[in-house]
Amino acid sequence: MSHTSHMYPVYPGDLITQEKTPELLEAAERSMERRTLHAAEQGGWPGAWRVCLMARFHNSLECGRLLKSTGAGLGAGMLTDTHQQIDAIFGLGAGVAEMLLQSHQSFIELLPAVPVDWNQGSFSGFRARGGFEVSVSWGKCWIRQAEIRSRLGGICRVKARGLTGVSGAEGRWDGAVLSFPTQAGGSYRLEFGENVLANREYKI
Repeated sequence: MSHTSHMYPVYPGDLITQEKTPELLEAAERSMERRTLHAAEQGGWPGAWRVCLMARFHNSLECGRLLKSTGAGLGAGMLTDTHQQIDAIFGLGAGVAEMLLQSHQSFIELLPAVPVDWNQGSFSGFRARGGFEVSVSWGKCWIRQAEIRSRLGGICRVKARGLTGVSGAEGRWDGAVLSFPTQAGGSYRLEFGENVLANREYKI
């Protein structure tokens, strides 16, 4: 029960998403819940894959718990996971990236699955699909600053909690997604109101 090959369309694929197939995404999440109920926990690369999947489900609490259990060896000065598998190490890094930024749908999403105890932090230079470079800082459970650099130009579409607008371009809203035109080499600062980085509980 530890292998989750049927989850490939969720991660690393993008055939099953909240935007395109919300019913299938919910079914996939229920499947993972059943595996957790039946003690499917395992370290190594299956554990790292679960971190990535939980990030795609926006399950912040489970991301944090799995990261601590699967990556226990990371804090022991070894920079390995407890099984010392190179694919698990790479997978944990990918999982952290998925918690902080996702762009596999038609928009860039900021901090989609930040663990509950990461109440402040930052990242810079993350690459998003479409030729965008993203930097974000947050503290006290709200995004303080976010900047997007366009390498290729074109329309940028962004979703984030508390997002209110963008400086340097005229933004348009489509539901919770803000879109704005960019020029190659241009930088655009996003504007935010106070917002809580909500964390979902895992329903078991």
